[in-house]
Amino acid sequence: MRIHKLSTIVLLLLILFSIVVMANPSKEEKCVSLSCVGEDHLEAEEAKRRAGNPCWGWLATHTYPLSYKMRVSKIDVKVTIGPLDIPGREGRLFIETSLDGENWKIVKSFRVRSGEEYEFEVELENPRDAEYIRLRVDPPPYVGEWLSVDFSSLTICETIEKTGICNVTLFSVIIAALTLLLKFKV
Repeated sequence: MRIHKLSTIVLLLLILFSIVVMANPSKEEKCVSLSCVGEDHLEAEEAKRRAGNPCWGWLATHTYPLSYKMRVSKIDVKVTIGPLDIPGREGRLFIETSLDGENWKIVKSFRVRSGEEYEFEVELENPRDAEYIRLRVDPPPYVGEWLSVDFSSLTICETIEKTGICNVTLFSVIIAALTLLLKFKV
């Protein structure tokens, strides 16, 4: 009888432990890196046609298609603002997302100057779905004191929550083992 009570207590403790483990899903960060050097942006061919280089060609945007729809939680950006031969022009750089490549939502904007290189780390409080990430300058090329995106690279991250199928399997094995213990009153 005493072993039976001990087995019951152990069973209850293991059940509680399994519930706690299952209630805390693990998180994994998955990131993708893209760059104009790798000709990953949609404007690469136009840049090469204009300037012989995939990274610059007096472009207002660098638009990066993602290989799948991501739930974006962080974007790290390295960008050089042109025109490099006319430093000091001021404007804004916009980091934008889109699901279709046509309708854009601004993630964040920064004040920038031509002839300078920047690094930005943007963490989204509310992650959003995206299939495209775009860097856009304003004013665009050939409009007044215009700017251009002359070099860019991105690292886009999403946080994936795992519910823990392994935890469910572990829980099932523990229950089965303890049921056998109780059945045979080991």
